[in-house]
Order: sequence, then structure tokens, then C-alpha cells
Amino acid sequence: MIAHSFYFLRHGETQWNEKRLLQGQEDTPLNAQGRQQMQSSAMILKSYPIDVIVGSPLGRVVEAIGLINQTLQKPVELSAGLMERDWGIFQGMNDAQIAEWKKSNNWIEDPDEPSILRATSPPKGEKYQDFKNRTLEIVECKTDQYPDQNILFVAHGHTFRLLCQELLGRDHISPHGGCYHFKNTKPHWELECL
Repeated sequence: MIAHSFYFLRHGETQWNEKRLLQGQEDTPLNAQGRQQMQSSAMILKSYPIDVIVGSPLGRVVEAIGLINQTLQKPVELSAGLMERDWGIFQGMNDAQIAEWKKSNNWIEDPDEPSILRATSPPKGEKYQDFKNRTLEIVECKTDQYPDQNILFVAHGHTFRLLCQELLGRDHISPHGGCYHFKNTKPHWELECL
């Protein structure tokens, strides 16, 4: 169980996001808009008592952390547990291409996948349950490791949606650069948009 409240930042927009391509664990750098979003996020986050930053090791997040940390100046840890879900052969495709592939291959959706996260275990990709387990495990591990500190997790859109689903029981989509506070009000969680 996740021990206490934490902050979350979604990385800024990338070239692939701009083209609406599913990135997964492929990587492209932040674009100009994404870098501006991180500068704006840093101005928001500097007003909050963040002690440590824990982020995904994918380049777009590492770049985002570098930009916000010019302002925040906090210690940083990277963890593979926070990587975006591996979408297998769907990485690099847009929604229309994925739909066409599914139709051409008579793809049957996995009934065990929540519909909020594209409802499929992608070919050559990561099962939802594996993505869920590793994400929750690292958030739990780090909140246990830093019981008296405020952690800022910097990660991806699907990571954010998974946390919303698991902690709040509902879906929520974050814009690039979205800053949040997940508040553990015991026995419930609340989400504050910063």
C-alpha cells in the first residue's frame, strides 16, 4: 500500500506526441512546446515543499527533470519502474493505424484489460498487469523509503492514468506538463491539480 501523499508531473510534449504517435518505451526529445511546458511547471512546483524527484529513465523524462531542476535543485533518482508501458508493435503508430492493424489481424481485445488504458495487451508488448504491478511497486517503495519527505514523481501519461484508476477509482487524463498532488486523506485519495 502506498504510504503517503506525493506529487506527480507529466513530462512535456515530444515530437511524437505532436504527431499523435504512441510512444511507449520508444523515445523522442521534448519539442519546443514541451520545453516551455517544463519551464512553466517549474514555476508552479517551486511553491511546493518537494524534497526529492523520482523519475522514469526514458530520455523525455530525464530532459524534463533537467529543465525543472534548474529551478527546484532537488536530488534525483531514476527508476525503470516508472517507465511508460511497452506498447510493442503499436509503438510509433497513431490511433487509426492501430485500429487498422487490429482489424486486419482480427484482433480480439483482452477482457482483463481496463478500457481506460487502450484495452489490449499489445503484441510483443507489456501486459497491463505487469505495467500496473511495477508502477505501484516503485511508488510504494519510494514512499516507504522517504516517509517524511515530499516526493515528486516525473513520468508518463499512462502512468498518471493508472495511478488515478488505482488510487481514485476513476480515469483522468493529464496534459503535458500537468502538475498534481495525490493526497492520501485516509481512507480515501484525492487529486489536486496544481
